[in-house]
This record gives sequence, C-alpha cells and structure tokens, in this order.
Amino acid sequence: MEEDYGERIYRLFLKLELSKLNQHLPKLRKNLEDLLAERTPSVPARDGTPIVMLRSELEKVASIIPREQWRDLKLPIVVMRVLDVGAGTYIVLGGAAEKSLVCKLLELKEPSEGGLFIYKAHLRKLIEEIGSLISIGFGASIEEVEGELRGL
Repeated sequence: MEEDYGERIYRLFLKLELSKLNQHLPKLRKNLEDLLAERTPSVPARDGTPIVMLRSELEKVASIIPREQWRDLKLPIVVMRVLDVGAGTYIVLGGAAEKSLVCKLLELKEPSEGGLFIYKAHLRKLIEEIGSLISIGFGASIEEVEGELRGL
C-alpha cells in the first residue's frame, strides 16, 4: 500500500530530527592497532568534535582479542537504539570483529549471521567495561540503521 503524503512528511521529519540527534556519532572509525599507536587515540564525530578513547580501555580490548584481529576491529563500536524493534533493545553495528568483542565482554553466544541485538542491562555493562569505546545512536527502523552503518 502506498504511503500517504502525511506519512511521508512525518518520516522525513523524523529522519531529519534523528540526524540532528546523532551528530555525536563517529564520522569514521579506526582499527584497534592504529588507535593504540596514537598518542591521544581519537576519531572525529559528525559534528567535528573529537571522540577521545581511553588508552586503558583500548589495552583491555587488546588483551581480549588476538593480535591478528586488531586491524579488523573498528572503534568506537556503535550501538543503536532502534524505535521499531522494541523498548530497551539495541543493535550492535559493525562486522564480525565488533560483534565478537561485544559477545566476549557480555559472555553471549555469537550470532551465526545477521544483527547482534542487546538489551539495556547489556549496554550498561558495556559502558562500565569500555565506555569510551562505545557510541550510542538512535534510529527509527532497522533499514535506517543499516544505512548508518554504510556511512562508517
């Protein structure tokens, strides 16, 4: 069924507002190896401000994953709250290395394919463990969140 004009306007407005709300998300991500080599590990946010990552948290992650995977792990890890998935549900964006790290930290089974969904209690634990390496964003739908990932 075709969307009516009012629905299209609402979706456009929501997309614009969420874009404003997500200006703190990374413009790009760097791999663990490169971040460890930096004096002040950071990446730029979409609004141009730096997202500074704590060396102690980078070293903690380096101790958890094998060195040969350091180049595959892109940081910060982006976790999105998706409105159409349900209250308190988040999706971890990124590839296998990011999802693997999150599963190790949370003691979860790695998904064989598809997205990694976590809940509020999981997010709280991630923030306690590696808070400077986590960026939390907001999206209206899974499709929109997948679009966010393509931009990183």
